[in-house]
Amino acid sequence: MGFSTVAVARAEVREPRSSVYPAWLKRAAFAALPVALILLWTCAVRLPFYTQTDKDEFFFSAIAAEWLKGGLPYVATFDIKPPGVFFIFAVAQSLFGASQATIKGMEIVAVTLGAYGL
Repeated sequence: MGFSTVAVARAEVREPRSSVYPAWLKRAAFAALPVALILLWTCAVRLPFYTQTDKDEFFFSAIAAEWLKGGLPYVATFDIKPPGVFFIFAVAQSLFGASQATIKGMEIVAVTLGAYGL
């Protein structure tokens, strides 16, 4: 008598996937939701006043433009504010151009991040 091997097909049992998206993506979306809601609220409140800009913001923009032309800080232009404010304006102007939209966009982002930090 000989031994014969019988091939038994094993059915793989898989756990049903609870979601199509990975868990890290769900956590990231859940963490970004408050920022998105605050951003929407800030835009809804601030955009109706698009044409009204404070004199300080224009002054910061003028100092940043002078820095971008090669002027030295506190030599070509002067203000009592720390240089970080003007540096942020200079970076924004170099990326997006010197315009009212750039100033208002920076304002909206700053208010959103400040509100989220609170």
